Amino acid sequence: QNLGTIALHFKDYNAAFSHFKVIASLEPQNDTAHFQLALSLIGLQKPQEAMNKLEEVLKINPKYFEVLYYQAFVNHTYLKKVDEAIELYKKYASSAAKDKELKQKATTMISKLEEQKKQAEIQKKMLEEQEKKMKEEEAKRKAEEEKKKQAELKFKELFEKADEAIKDGKFQDAKNNLMECLKINPESKEAKAKIKEVEDKIKTEEEAKKKAEAEAKKKTEEEAKKKAEEEAKVKAEEEAKKKATEEIKPAESEKRESNEKTEIK
Repeated sequence: QNLGTIALHFKDYNAAFSHFKVIASLEPQNDTAHFQLALSLIGLQKPQEAMNKLEEVLKINPKYFEVLYYQAFVNHTYLKKVDEAIELYKKYASSAAKDKELKQKATTMISKLEEQKKQAEIQKKMLEEQEKKMKEEEAKRKAEEEKKKQAELKFKELFEKADEAIKDGKFQDAKNNLMECLKINPESKEAKAKIKEVEDKIKTEEEAKKKAEAEAKKKTEEEAKKKAEEEAKVKAEEEAKKKATEEIKPAESEKRESNEKTEIK
């Protein structure tokens, strides 16, 4: 065993493993040989095989307390099982083991691992919050993109309706649609230019309408005047005719009387 112990001391784990393997096979109940073999496996970075061998040691000798320390060591160093490691270090620190230096190491490792665990939990929480924030930002970005997409589609739809209304001569409807376009995109030069075009058409249409109304009014007035003049003319002719008739009647009466007198004579 001394050769194996020396090999372990100088970290010649292959030599130590070979040596203690022979002893363990020759002495199956030799807990120290199996323990040293487990340490050799740890040195060779074979954690699962080392854990199996440490379990064998406890079966041979349940009071081989150093096994607890190295089980803890393997758990946190190789298997990354921090909680299990802390529990095993605590078991060893509170055990009847006489190695005060190793117990102090166990106590130190408990504090160190608990602090690492605390920091890991803080880091995990930070990462979770960061991930949550990133997801929220991504969802917000997608929502904004969808909103922008829908706005662009609505803008296009309204603009096309405005063009159709212009073709149909419905300029006010066209303007209303274009004003809705500006609500979606207040900086749209295309919509502003089209509104100017429509307003010019509305203005031209209103001027034409006013001119037509003025001409219709003038025509109506002229027709009314003409009618009044014709009615006045007819009335004047009727009055002249009536007057002439009235002047003729006394003359005819005088003539009849004169004829009657002549006939009597």
